Amino acid sequence: MKGNLWMIALFIVALALFALIAFQLVRHSKDGCDYNSVNKSYIKTAPNCVINFMCTKNHVAFRDACGCGCQVSS
Repeated sequence: MKGNLWMIALFIVALALFALIAFQLVRHSKDGCDYNSVNKSYIKTAPNCVINFMCTKNHVAFRDACGCGCQVSS
C-alpha cells in the first residue's frame, strides 16, 4: 500500500512539473519574451515593474516590456 502512495505522489509531482514547463513555454511563445535568456534574469515578469532590487557584481538592473531584473553588464 505504501508503495502505491509513493507512486501516486510521484506521478502528481511529475504532472505538476510538466504543467509548469508547458505553461512557461506557452507564455514564452505568446508574448515574445525570452524569460530563459542567459544574459537576463527576470525578477518580475510583468511590464509594470515597480519594485526595488539590487543586482550582483557584473550585473545591472533593467526594465523592459517583459518585466524587470538583472542582466550582464556590457
